[in-house]
Amino acid sequence: NAEDSVATINPLFGTVFASADYEEQKSYAGLLVDGRLGDRHKLLFDLQYSETEVKQAAQSGSNPLVIPEGQFIEPAENRRHLSLALQDQLSINDAVTLTAGLRYDDYSDVGDQLSPRLAAVWRLSDRHIFKAQYAEAFRPPTFLELYTTSNPVLAGNPHIEPTVNRNYELGYIFKAIETTVRATLFHT
Repeated sequence: NAEDSVATINPLFGTVFASADYEEQKSYAGLLVDGRLGDRHKLLFDLQYSETEVKQAAQSGSNPLVIPEGQFIEPAENRRHLSLALQDQLSINDAVTLTAGLRYDDYSDVGDQLSPRLAAVWRLSDRHIFKAQYAEAFRPPTFLELYTTSNPVLAGNPHIEPTVNRNYELGYIFKAIETTVRATLFHT
């Protein structure tokens, strides 16, 4: 729930005051299971379900020609989201750990996506650790990005596509008694 007020100077209309009141309600449930399979596998299972509904999205301004009064997102816009994540962290030996994971997201209003994650950690010694990772992430458009209308600052686009981020990362960690140095090279 948020309420904001701003003042802007418009060359044609002078100072214009505007306020917005936005409220959404989110309900969710989930199940997280984190356990081991023998000495070498650490498993993760995460299932989540949520429903989000816009309750209020009203704006008003000191000049209705610049800031039209009323709803900028129609109440009752909603989204259902189901996600499932599975991950296996495998200890090859005391020095090498591999992690593989998959996450599935399904949004009722923007579609679904499967996102992988692969990582490796090599402990050369107690002081020298090397890491490598590839991961993808899925970001759906927000209600504001999709459904905003009658607003001079932001126009919603119901056809906007979700964003998929791909991240490559290499890292090195040096550990001493009272010092830790980290270096990371990444590309997103």
